[in-house]
Amino acid sequence: SSDNPILEAKNFEGEVYRQYANRVTKKILHKDRGYFLKFHGPVGWKEIIKNLLLFKLPVVGAKQEYLALSRMQNLGINAPKVKSYYSRGINPSKRSSFLITQELKDTISLEDFFLEGRHKNLSFLEKNNLLKATANITRQLHQSGINHRDLYLCHYHLDAATDFNSIELSLIDLHRAQIRNEVPERWLVKDVGGLYHSAIQFGLTERDCYRFLMIYFNCSLRELFSDHQTFLKKTR
Repeated sequence: SSDNPILEAKNFEGEVYRQYANRVTKKILHKDRGYFLKFHGPVGWKEIIKNLLLFKLPVVGAKQEYLALSRMQNLGINAPKVKSYYSRGINPSKRSSFLITQELKDTISLEDFFLEGRHKNLSFLEKNNLLKATANITRQLHQSGINHRDLYLCHYHLDAATDFNSIELSLIDLHRAQIRNEVPERWLVKDVGGLYHSAIQFGLTERDCYRFLMIYFNCSLRELFSDHQTFLKKTR
């Protein structure tokens, strides 16, 4: 409503979820609906250079997450809906931007689902359905040319009252995402390896891993060992 959307977004009142030196995530309410505002302030050349020296791509604004979520939305991959995006400044060290997404209502992250022990009440078939749903959305993400770079259980969200015979998952927090026509193997390995290591503490078995990868690659067990053995070793 103002001539300065950046200042207006920066001053929005809301519940702070995360805060870093140059960015903050807040939950805001509008007409009884929840939204998440991610505000990115100037990062400075010092931080950009530090990240580059560590061979990391610096996060300099909300644009990557906006582009990733928009592509996912167009392809029908479940993720928070983009409601608003704005960026100001050409110089990456001085750029300010924000992204507003609609809250995923009544969901629970897979990490919390496992931490609360809810998985212990699942039948073998229901557990397998959850594994399939996780593999399918990961496959969809990577086939769309997006790698997450923070692909852990906490970023997969499940409807709190889900029917485990028909599971739909959503992916969140894509502020570090990379977008290409095709994801290089190096980044596929990093995503799947990160997911594997965030899940292993919850009793993930060898067979579970194979079931996941058979769905992820859309292949048989024989093909998994013959065609994807190198990938298996790298993710581990």
